[in-house]
Amino acid sequence: MWSKDCSSLHLISLSQMKCTFLVRVTLGMMVLMGFLLFALWPISTAIQQRPDCSTENQVAKPSQSSPKIPPPDLRQLFQQGMAASYHTEEQLAEERAVDDEQVEQARIWLTDNDAAQRVTGAEQLSAYPTPAAENYLLEALHDVNGEVRAAAANSLSAFRNPGAKTYEVLIKAMQDGEQDVRFNAWSSLGMLLNRPDLPVKTGKKIQTQLAKLLKQGRFVDDIEDGVREYLQDQQGN
Repeated sequence: MWSKDCSSLHLISLSQMKCTFLVRVTLGMMVLMGFLLFALWPISTAIQQRPDCSTENQVAKPSQSSPKIPPPDLRQLFQQGMAASYHTEEQLAEERAVDDEQVEQARIWLTDNDAAQRVTGAEQLSAYPTPAAENYLLEALHDVNGEVRAAAANSLSAFRNPGAKTYEVLIKAMQDGEQDVRFNAWSSLGMLLNRPDLPVKTGKKIQTQLAKLLKQGRFVDDIEDGVREYLQDQQGN
């Protein structure tokens, strides 16, 4: 009798223990789920609020493709360029009148008592390479001031078709007592002699004059070396 009661009590105790264990496990799972929901809630909210990268890319892309630009019409561009470079007789006459005014103003400056003003006049004539400007510069190469002569010698390099007298005066200026005058005269003469349209006869004549003066020792050292090298190069060609 006692053994039956004990067995019954033992079974009841096991049942209660199982129930208690299940209750505790269930409560633990509920607490764990609540904790996880509480911890993951801010992350979920942030993910939902973050803009979609693909959406941004779609918005950034234009809704329509850009229209294709046709290639330029070369014939039309050529005609426009020719029209822009074309000048009427009236426009050419106006430009010549402006050039003549500037040359005359430079001539007035070349007669000024202030040497600095004469230098300005000589420099301005390089922008207007007319026959009148060439003559004024040849006269300025005889100025009493070395800076004026140097400016005149330098400006003569701008003339594309100088007269024979210009070559002669520049060669004479290469023997000037001022170093700047000699250097500018030789530099300008070199530029004129290197023109592709220089007549062969003119080039040969200048070379003969330079060789004669070089042999006579008419050039100082800073010019003599340059002239000798130039003549040697011409002989090699």
